[in-house]
Amino acid sequence: MPKKAGTEGIRQVAPNSYLLDRETVTGSLQNLSTMMRDIRVVPSFDAARQPNGYRVASIRYGSLLDKLGLKRGDVIQSVNGLAISDPDRAYQAYQQLKDESSIQIDILRGSQPQTLTYEIQ
Repeated sequence: MPKKAGTEGIRQVAPNSYLLDRETVTGSLQNLSTMMRDIRVVPSFDAARQPNGYRVASIRYGSLLDKLGLKRGDVIQSVNGLAISDPDRAYQAYQQLKDESSIQIDILRGSQPQTLTYEIQ
């Protein structure tokens, strides 16, 4: 029986480090509309009013993205080294995730930079 895109296939192995089942990732990436219902992001700007990513304005408790360690208030700055500074770059990063075996998301949590790491098997 296939796993649904949700909470199965996710295991936290260290603080900010997760092991993901390939089927879970593929199912989630194929259902962008569901993913977008689970999270709301808004543009974020640094002190000089330059775009510095997207702030998580809300995230549905228990959703895949919640279980992947993202929190309300996090500023997503880059995915696998690609700066997320505008909608085109965010979509480009999303498209690149399909074939990756590992994903690194650089965020600001509070004022502290952190990296969320995901290994996909």
